[in-house]
Amino acid sequence: MLGVDSPLTGDIDFVELLGRPDDWDAHAALLDNDPAYAAGFDRLQATYLDEPWCNGRLPIADYGCGDWLFLMLRGPRRSTVWADCLSNATGLYCLEVDFLAW
Repeated sequence: MLGVDSPLTGDIDFVELLGRPDDWDAHAALLDNDPAYAAGFDRLQATYLDEPWCNGRLPIADYGCGDWLFLMLRGPRRSTVWADCLSNATGLYCLEVDFLAW
């Protein structure tokens, strides 16, 4: 919801939260062969693709491969540009620039 503050104050790093390997092929193998790892990844995606994490942000650019950039409209990091990399298993990251600088 655009009119509601986002709770995002810092990066949400799936590599750290999930223990995801840096290598994409190793991550894909874990998704295929480790049910606990796959369930953890599914939980993280479900959590951060839902409210309140999707509140207060406006998509501004497709970054490719399921990633996109958004402008934070509401909340403590208002006016900053972020990368949503949830689909590729890395997380949500503030680019540390405001919209005008971007």
